[in-house]
Amino acid sequence: MKTVEIGSKVLVDYEGRLENGKLFDTSTKEVAKEGSIFNEDRDYQPLSVTIGENQLIKGFEEALIGMKEGEEKEVTIPPDKAYGVKRDEFIKMFEKKHFKGLTPKIGMLAVMEFSGYARPARIVEVQEDQVKLDFNHVLCDKTLIFKIKVIKIQE
Repeated sequence: MKTVEIGSKVLVDYEGRLENGKLFDTSTKEVAKEGSIFNEDRDYQPLSVTIGENQLIKGFEEALIGMKEGEEKEVTIPPDKAYGVKRDEFIKMFEKKHFKGLTPKIGMLAVMEFSGYARPARIVEVQEDQVKLDFNHVLCDKTLIFKIKVIKIQE
């Protein structure tokens, strides 16, 4: 029976949850509906990934290695093998003038240039003439729990 290894192209179904059980992502339409995260614009289907090409968070990829076709398991992935820990240097102030035609509000998402790239960020503070943005991933500092199933290991 085939086993997932570095270089394997794999089809995987998954459910991603926070430690409190809240679903944040899935490849399955029915699970998305049950977890109240269904998006009608999304095409729910198994994830196709080549192991070793850094297409996944480290802990998810490590969990797949050694699995067989049809195998299922649940893994707990700490922040350092998921989206990392919150970094203060990823929190930046911008002048309000950069938000033309938009009234910044806490919690809103904005796309701004950071480290030479346009990146999404959450507005975490609004002052009279400045806005504080957090470029850390929304799932940083979180331990993630994934149910994963290897659907197919492709040649």
